Amino acid sequence: MKVAILYICTGKYNQFFKGFFESCEKYLLKDIAQLEYYVFTDDMSLSDEANVHLIKKECAGFPADSLFRFDMFLQVRQELEKTDYIYFFNSNAEFKAPVGKELLPLNGEKLVGAEWPGKRKPFKHPAFYPYERNKHSSAYIPPQAIYLLYGWNKRRRSCRLFGNGRNSVGEYLCRL
Repeated sequence: MKVAILYICTGKYNQFFKGFFESCEKYLLKDIAQLEYYVFTDDMSLSDEANVHLIKKECAGFPADSLFRFDMFLQVRQELEKTDYIYFFNSNAEFKAPVGKELLPLNGEKLVGAEWPGKRKPFKHPAFYPYERNKHSSAYIPPQAIYLLYGWNKRRRSCRLFGNGRNSVGEYLCRL
């Protein structure tokens, strides 16, 4: 199984890549998947690992580097189409324990996501989770299908991830 990791780190966020990469290699889908990293950065010396693909991206600052992430991802659309799963992680994410098949979509679903707690307290009951409840939305999550992953990085800031099966990557990225 081949998994693409999308990662943006420009400017001061370049400092996080080494810790993120090392934690992924140690804990993420270990012995389950081949990880390929697509790193959008202004530091082309960030890594010389064979599975790290550096894509030149000048630092535009916040919020531009975040708002236009899907335009960046579409630059490597052909490469992403060759993978089984695609995940995006915020640049300050770091794994602290093994993460296995529980990260993969269930029951033929094509999309997974997680909201990781940051500056707010986690919701005590699933009915209050901030999921899309509009049944006409492509992001709809029925109340009985609650999957929430929690994770923390070293600095205890919030992190987000989303993942997608490769068959609809172009459609998914273009819609977002």
